[in-house]
Amino acid sequence: QTNFGGGKTHSLIARYHLFSGIDLNDLPEEIQGLVTAAGVESVPETPKAVQVLKSQGYDLRILTGDERPVADFIASTLGLDSANVEASLSPQGKIDKIEALEKGGERVAMVGDGINDAPALSAATVGIAMGVRGTDLATNAANIVLVQENFLKIPSIINHSKRIVGVIKQDLVSATVIHVLAGGLSAFGLITLVQTALFHEAS
Repeated sequence: QTNFGGGKTHSLIARYHLFSGIDLNDLPEEIQGLVTAAGVESVPETPKAVQVLKSQGYDLRILTGDERPVADFIASTLGLDSANVEASLSPQGKIDKIEALEKGGERVAMVGDGINDAPALSAATVGIAMGVRGTDLATNAANIVLVQENFLKIPSIINHSKRIVGVIKQDLVSATVIHVLAGGLSAFGLITLVQTALFHEAS
């Protein structure tokens, strides 16, 4: 697990159109129709994004309303174990899975774009909607909307947010030290009120 904002994070992949390298003609006939119905399309960045997130220690899972054969096939294509696949889930079922993780102390990032994903996006610690083809319900329920259909943006967002949080923490520590120092010097009459105010402005 990798700490993200002070807790563990599970990244949940909700739908299947965000992967690449599959020719539907190469699939078994019993799966072709299911995959077609699921709206599978080629997005080359997704397998790489999955590998990047896995290398950073994130626990990736698929939550989907689609059938188990399709879910397992897509998981194997993305390099995910079938044990990390939850198939045939209703919208409430997705919420239940997310809430169970959160009750266990996890921080959950949910990625989705469909109407059925909207409740789960809202329930997750962080909801990320794919804005290009995402439904209005999904984008309204999410905390973050990706305007580019590129899964590699997700690890980039996580890393960028960590840097921002780091800068904020540094600023808070610096400001606290300056305020305490200025208050102490002022209390002992070592600096004037004007100088104390200047210390505060400097922080």
